[in-house]
Amino acid sequence: MTTVTAVVPTLHHRHESLQQALASIAAQTLQDFVVFVMPDGPDPKLADALANSAIPSVRTLWDQGKIEIIPLGRTWHIYGAPQRLVAGYLCRTEFMAYLDDDNLWLPNHLELLLAAVQGHDFAFAAQERNDGIVFDGEVRVGGIDTSSLLHRTDALRLTQWPIDNIHIADGVFAERLVAAGATYAFVAETTSIY
Repeated sequence: MTTVTAVVPTLHHRHESLQQALASIAAQTLQDFVVFVMPDGPDPKLADALANSAIPSVRTLWDQGKIEIIPLGRTWHIYGAPQRLVAGYLCRTEFMAYLDDDNLWLPNHLELLLAAVQGHDFAFAAQERNDGIVFDGEVRVGGIDTSSLLHRTDALRLTQWPIDNIHIADGVFAERLVAAGATYAFVAETTSIY
């Protein structure tokens, strides 16, 4: 069974940056993953853009069937949160990780976070733009970007994303997990680029 689902929310005008993000997933030292590419609204050119990508590793992921395009059926105009919510229902792997289509993972991202999460509900790593993770040596979840987070899929049971207030900022998602009793591990090494 595959271990990690990488959830990549995207917008229809970001095919180029999406392909760069997918290339960073393809370059992971841990290759035990599937990718959910989740456009916000209809994107009829997306499959063709991935199948004919100028980036060989993206074409390989596509040809291997490791990328699944999951359209939401409507445009939410709320970047990322609806995709993460739907992915939680569809995910069949033990762990989930997120990568926005304009961010990149360094090659050891999944490997480091998967090692760190053992015994915890989620793990997150330092970010290139250290905006709120560490203050005077204290780790805080309130400033993390979801692209630096990996969690057990069943940890979603600990938090709620009400449908009438679906936009949850990245740090708020982690804060809700912690408030509900989730445990976490922090990896001091930077593993993502914004």
